[in-house]
Parts: sequence; C-alpha cells; structure tokens
Amino acid sequence: MYKCKRCGEIKEKDAFHKSQKTKTGYRGVCKRCSSDQQKLRRSKRETRLLTNRKKELPTIDRLNELFEYDGKNLIRIVSRGCQKAGSIAGKVENNGYIRVNVDGELYLAHRLIWKMTYREEPAFIDHINMNKSDNRIENLRVITLSGNCQNRLRFDGESGLIGISKHEYKKEGVWVAKFRFENEDIHIGYYDCVSLATVAYNEKAWEIAGEVVKNKINHNLKVINERYGFEISAPWDKTQVKKKSKAA
Repeated sequence: MYKCKRCGEIKEKDAFHKSQKTKTGYRGVCKRCSSDQQKLRRSKRETRLLTNRKKELPTIDRLNELFEYDGKNLIRIVSRGCQKAGSIAGKVENNGYIRVNVDGELYLAHRLIWKMTYREEPAFIDHINMNKSDNRIENLRVITLSGNCQNRLRFDGESGLIGISKHEYKKEGVWVAKFRFENEDIHIGYYDCVSLATVAYNEKAWEIAGEVVKNKINHNLKVINERYGFEISAPWDKTQVKKKSKAA
C-alpha cells in the first residue's frame, strides 16, 4: 500500500505507475492524480496558445516601417532604445521563442515574419525542426492546434521511445503502443517485441497525423536502432524490419 503525495489517499501499488528512479519502484503520485495533472497542463498550454493567437498583430505597413526580414531574423530599420537600426530585433526568452517589441507590445517574431511574408495571420504557426528560435521561412508552417501539440518530443523514461512502454500488468516483455491525438489516447496494441510495437506506433501516427509527427517517428527510429539494435525504416519508406545486433 502506498500513499499518494497529491491526494493523500492510501492505495494499492497497482494504482501507481512504475518508476526506476524511486526506492519503492513506483511514482509518488497515483495514476488518477497524474492524469489530472496532465489535463491541467494541457489546458493551460492551450489557453496560452489561444491567447497568442487572438492577439492582433500590427499592420503590414507598420511592420514594413519598422523591420526588414533577411531570411532568418527581423532587422530593425528604426532605432528603438538600445536596439539600433541595423540590429537584430527581439530577445530569445527562456522557452526558446523570440519576442519583439512593437509600439510597446510584445509579439512572437515568427508570427510577425509570417505576416510580412504572406500577408496573413494563421491561428497557429509551427517550427518544423522544433527549434523555436529558427525563424527561417522554410522552417515555418501553418498548423492546427492538435498538430502543433504533436510536434513535441515527450518519450517514455524507461523505453526511451515515444508512445511505447512496458505493460505493467501483463507478463514480462510485453510492450504496449499508444498514440495521443486531439486529447484522446488511441490504443494500438500489445506486442512481444519492442521493434513490432515501434513499427505499429510509427505507422498509426503517420496514418493519422502525417507530416506533423515526422520528428517523433525519426526519434523512435534512432532509439530503436541505437538502444535496441533494430533497423526500422520510416513508414513512408515501407521496408521490412531488420535485426541489427540484439533483440529486446
């Protein structure tokens, strides 16, 4: 029996996720509380994204008066405080995004760049390579909210893979594959080999979400090769799984 650090309830060990980082072998927060925390974080993040989206950008004429775009950065045409004409506009924040001051308001640099280039204000703009300060126009794309959430690497701490984990209640060596899309967990299946689970996840993620999950799939391909010794092609290549050195 274990006590949840969040709700304070005493529960069976099956109510907790396993963890190799704790002395007990289980996380300190129960599954229900962990799920609630995840939902709260997602809600806060979506609210933040929607707030950024609703903020109306300066007009094209005003942006062209203040900046020019050199293909990578916004360059100031007009001096502002310590930022002189000819200098790169904006500052990289702790979250990796660049924000630029325009007439006393802060705006995300990549949104200003998109408007200056395409004369439009889409709801969400994504950095394809996940580098939030890489504002080359070829690294930006219009995306949906769910697609924007997909282009993030959050992997299982034990397996190192995205969407793949050891199943807690079944026999040793069984892997489970799940894909999260639009706030819903899609169960893909159980597999005796980590390579088969990875193939199944990659194919399902590619089928449902397409290009926006390419970074996740590439992450899985790298981990399955380097850690588990399997050579697996991307779902867009349609090649069979090959055993490289060792099984998992």
